[in-house]
Amino acid sequence: MTRLGWLKHAFAVDASTDEAVSDETIALLDRVVDEVKRRRLELPALMVLEMSRPLNNLSAQVLHFFHPIASCLFRPHDLKLWAAFLERSDSVNVLIARLEKSPRDQSVSPSSSSPERPV
Repeated sequence: MTRLGWLKHAFAVDASTDEAVSDETIALLDRVVDEVKRRRLELPALMVLEMSRPLNNLSAQVLHFFHPIASCLFRPHDLKLWAAFLERSDSVNVLIARLEKSPRDQSVSPSSSSPERPV
C-alpha cells in the first residue's frame, strides 16, 4: 500500500442504500406528497427536486442546524425523520417516485367548476 493509499476512498459515496425506508418515514413522505398534490405543485416540486439533487445531504445538515428554531413551527420528530431521510443518497429518487406514482387528488368536483353559459 502506498503512503497515500488511505486517501483512495476518502471521498467515496455509497451509490446504493440497502436500508429500506421506515414506515414512519413513508407516512411523512405521503403527507408531504399529498400536500404538494393538493396545491397542484407537482411540476415545480419535481423541478426543484431534480435541480437540488446534489444538495440533499447539505439540506439535511441545514435542517439539523436549524432544528431548535424550526421545531417551533414543525413537529420535532418529523424534522428528525425528514433530516435522516435527506441524508440517504437515494432520497431524491424515492421522493420523485412517490410524487409521480401517487394519484392526483380529485378534491375539485365538477360541480365546483364554472357553469357553462348558454350561447
